[in-house]
Amino acid sequence: MLQGFATGLRWFSSIHLLLYALTIPMGMAGLKCLCKAKNKSEVIKWGVLTLIFASLPGGIMMLMTNDAFFETFDHRKDDNLFKF
Repeated sequence: MLQGFATGLRWFSSIHLLLYALTIPMGMAGLKCLCKAKNKSEVIKWGVLTLIFASLPGGIMMLMTNDAFFETFDHRKDDNLFKF
């Protein structure tokens, strides 16, 4: 009985594993976009994708950044920050 139950849910497990495998590349792409962005409008698309697929707190933090972050802190000059 339990073996048939586990076999019936095999497709669900494989889909969940594939979606989980998307979290690391999606998070890295979001961080790379955050490093290269010059204003908030460039980050909104990746913030929403990070929110849905990768990390709830990370996506919220990306969406809550304001334009002052991109103007005051020139994070693109630092070579050691988010180097991929």
